[in-house]
Amino acid sequence: MKAPFANESTARRLVTALGKVGLALRTRAWQAAGERGLTPTQTQLLTLLDGEPAPGARLARLAEGLGVTPATASEAVAALVRKGLVKSERAADD
Repeated sequence: MKAPFANESTARRLVTALGKVGLALRTRAWQAAGERGLTPTQTQLLTLLDGEPAPGARLARLAEGLGVTPATASEAVAALVRKGLVKSERAADD
């Protein structure tokens, strides 16, 4: 029995196909977010915050959940604050 993807050509085609799917998904995310005046990161952040059990999510946790740097998460939060979609407060223990 042959191991899966023993044929390098098949593996390469699969990687190419998955890359195309990823590109299509990113393109659609930008289009959908743009229709709402948001970036995909801002949309993902709102979704992540909606799933939080309680208010008070920390920036580092949000960055980890988004798979971005804390600086990128901070920029997204700041943009959402400017748009009036979220409220940001400094934690008492910060």
